[in-house]
Amino acid sequence: MALERNLATPRKRKKKKHTRPPKHQWQKKAILAAAVTAGVSLIGAIALYLYADWIIQGRLSGKHREEQSAIYSDSLDVSTALLTNQALLIKQLERRDYRPVTEAPVRAGDFFLDQASKQLSIMTRPFRSSRGEELPSVSLSVDLESHTIKRKDGAKLASFTLEPEVLQSFSSQAARASRQVALKDIPAKLKQAVIAIEDERFYSHLGIDPYGIGRAFFANIRALSWVQGGSTITQQLAKNLFLSPHKTLTRKIIEVVAALSIERHLSKDEILEMYLNEIYLGQEGAVAIHGVAEAAHIFFE
Repeated sequence: MALERNLATPRKRKKKKHTRPPKHQWQKKAILAAAVTAGVSLIGAIALYLYADWIIQGRLSGKHREEQSAIYSDSLDVSTALLTNQALLIKQLERRDYRPVTEAPVRAGDFFLDQASKQLSIMTRPFRSSRGEELPSVSLSVDLESHTIKRKDGAKLASFTLEPEVLQSFSSQAARASRQVALKDIPAKLKQAVIAIEDERFYSHLGIDPYGIGRAFFANIRALSWVQGGSTITQQLAKNLFLSPHKTLTRKIIEVVAALSIERHLSKDEILEMYLNEIYLGQEGAVAIHGVAEAAHIFFE
């Protein structure tokens, strides 16, 4: 009878309990996921920095400046005849946007004039001649009294060549007027005013100012509109001189990274000098005025 009851009433199967993995296994998975995410982010940040640094180094050396539709002069052969006229030689360098520096130049497009010893040091830019020849950057020393030219290795040259000058640009942007001036020749009060207005912690940050970004963020939130910007002088220089003017999130990210690269390659005084020679300061008809020297010449002379 007992056997019949057992056969008549089937046994109830016990449900299997789904047990969770031990707590330490979840912790390991979370740590692994965080490590992978951090690793991928780090690799992406390094790649982005290397790309921005490549752009900055190329623009500073003149290796891959943006091509523009324009009328160009011929290249300029600088020989003894031109060396006898110091003012004209310096003017030819300035017309090609060569930058005056306060010590021996280390980048293409820089020159240093030592009035005491009458020595002119130049690092020319690489360019392709009208005959298709690739002319490299050359570091030169010019004695303005004896009119001799020497390369960095000591070899004497009869002449050297400067790249063509842009005579008229056909870009969609307005025509541009600018002239280069050394930082030491810019009034101290003007430099102080620009720093106070644009970037008061310029000499203390590394290219980006977290405090300024935070302040601008909360000011824009309160106003529900764009009323402040958090860009430093270095970021503005990166945007205006090295990157595209189009406002995109990608360009903004590259701008931040490029600012860090600029701070690595240039001193604070060099950055400020480039900024003051590049800053847009108004229009004269269809001509855009860039730089404090050009603005002073146009508006006050």
